Amino acid sequence: MKKIALFVLGLLAILYFRQKIAAGATESAKGELELAEVGYFKEQGAMGSERRVYSIAVEGFVDNEAVWNEIDEYGRKKLWSQGSYTAVFFFDGRSNTPDVTDSGENFPNAYREYCVAAFWRYTKWNVYLDKYPFRDGSPAL
Repeated sequence: MKKIALFVLGLLAILYFRQKIAAGATESAKGELELAEVGYFKEQGAMGSERRVYSIAVEGFVDNEAVWNEIDEYGRKKLWSQGSYTAVFFFDGRSNTPDVTDSGENFPNAYREYCVAAFWRYTKWNVYLDKYPFRDGSPAL
């Protein structure tokens, strides 16, 4: 009986510490991530719709689920209104991030290799997060 109790206690301890370690790794990955808006473009459409484009520098980017969740959450918080279109492009590092204030999503091709994510919110509430949108060399737009 004593052996079973020790076994169960040991198993619970292992599960507890395993959960703590996993939670700590997620928190540290999110804690090191910094997102900074570099450029913002807005264009008014003929029928009152708006097109918004943001370029975001990502410092401390690592390819893991916690980081992707934070990028998705950040994209969802960007300004959007029904009937409008919003695109948020995330780039690895400030020096690799174009200022889209004048160009919108027509930023120079040289920046595409540094684009780690693109978040789109379309006119009918459709939301889409694309990881590495330009990886295969084709335009994601």
